[in-house]
This record gives sequence, C-alpha cells and structure tokens, in this order.
Amino acid sequence: MESAKYEYSHVGALFDTLIEKLEAQYATTNAEFDAEREALIKSLEAMAVPETETDEWDGERREEEREAQKMREKEVDSKIEVRRKRELRKQSQAITLTWIVYMRTARRMQNMKTARSVFSKARKSPLCTYHIFVASGIL
Repeated sequence: MESAKYEYSHVGALFDTLIEKLEAQYATTNAEFDAEREALIKSLEAMAVPETETDEWDGERREEEREAQKMREKEVDSKIEVRRKRELRKQSQAITLTWIVYMRTARRMQNMKTARSVFSKARKSPLCTYHIFVASGIL
C-alpha cells in the first residue's frame, strides 16, 4: 500500500471511508440494542401489570409497582446492557486501531506533520480510546 503506486490522497480517502463505515456501524449497533432493550421492557411490563385504573391504586400498590419496575430494569440491564457494553467496546477499539494504522501510514508515506494531522482528527472522535494517545506518543 505504501509503494510508489499509490498516492497518499488515495490511501487517506480509503482510511476516511473505512472510519466512516465503522462509526456508522457503531451507531447502528447502539440503535439495535436500544430497540431490543425497549422491546424487552415492554414485554416485561405487559406480563407484569394487569390492566387496572390508576385511580384505584393506593400508596402500597404504587410502591409495589415501583419495586417491580426496578426489578425489570435490573433484569434488562443484566440481559442487554452487558452485551451492549462489550460489543460497543470492541467496535470502539476497532475504530481506534484503524486511526492508529492510518496515523502510522501517514507518517511513513508523508511525514510526521501529516501523522500529527491525522492524530488531531482522531482525538476529536468520541469513539477513540486512550490507545490513540499512546500510539501517537510512540511515533
């Protein structure tokens, strides 16, 4: 990729496209987990709450419902949120590694100034981990 056949502008465009697609995939995954979480909450609420008018509820009934809601939230967190965090962390690391490879390629094909420019763009991304700073320091 770094041979004389390719110009840096083409390689940079490839990296930019890859990063855009990875970030879009991150957003899609997050939205899928949101939808799955909402569907699970609705199904748990439908199973738990009988259809009654809220005017008939007394203080104890409301408190019981709040406790049941907390239990449903804990169940959802145990089922969905753990998987979400794990998957999004993997994707965030993939995005960071892509930025690191982009930065190293820029340094080898152009110069250190170009690599710093790539680092500047990478650190503005909310999906990058601290690894981008370590890699930049090692360059």
